[in-house]
Amino acid sequence: MNFHYRRLIPNRFQKKQGVDKYQFRVWDPWHRPFQFVQYEKGDIYRTQVCASCTIRQSGKVTPVLIGKSDCPSEYEAVINMGKLLFEKNREQKYITLHKAYECLEKQRDITLSAVRHGLSHAASVLNRPRTRNALLSVFGTTNIDLSNHRHVRVFYEHFGKLLIETDALLFNQIVSILPKTYSLPPGAKLVHDWQMRELQRRG
Repeated sequence: MNFHYRRLIPNRFQKKQGVDKYQFRVWDPWHRPFQFVQYEKGDIYRTQVCASCTIRQSGKVTPVLIGKSDCPSEYEAVINMGKLLFEKNREQKYITLHKAYECLEKQRDITLSAVRHGLSHAASVLNRPRTRNALLSVFGTTNIDLSNHRHVRVFYEHFGKLLIETDALLFNQIVSILPKTYSLPPGAKLVHDWQMRELQRRG
C-alpha cells in the first residue's frame, strides 16, 4: 500500500516532501462503505454503515471499521482516501485528498487549501486575499496551469505534503477513536453491496 500511495506522485517529485521514504500508516482504505457482514457459517447480517481500513503501528496490523454515525469525520476521511487511490485525474486527486484533510484538520494550512481552490475555481472568481496571496507566493500567479512544468512541480510538492499530513492526521484520529470502532469476528468477512445483490438474486 505504500506503493499505492506513492504511485500518485511521479518518482521525480517524491523526494522534495519525503514521500519516497515516508511510511504510510493508514492502509487499504476502501472507496465505498460496507453494511453487510458474512459470518463463517454463511449467515449475512446488516451492520451500521462503516468505512474500512487497516492501521500499521509498531509492526502490528489492525483492521478497523469506522461507523458513519459514530465517527462521521473519520468515516468520511477514510472513504475519500479510498476514492483517491481510484482517481485518475490530477486535479481531482488533489481535491479528493483535500476533502479527507478538511475532515480532520480545523486549522488548515492556507497554501494547501489555496491550491485546492485554485484547482476548483476560475482564477477570476478567487476573491479571498489570503487565497490569492498564497497562490501568488508559490505559483507566481493565481491561475494553476498544469501544462507548465514549473506549476506541475509545485503542484506535486504540495500534493506530497498534503498526502503525508493527511495520513498522519487520519492515523492519529483513528488511534484516538479505536474504542468506538469495530472489528470482524474470526472467520467473518465484509460483503460489498454488489455481492449482496448477487447473493439475493441467487437466493
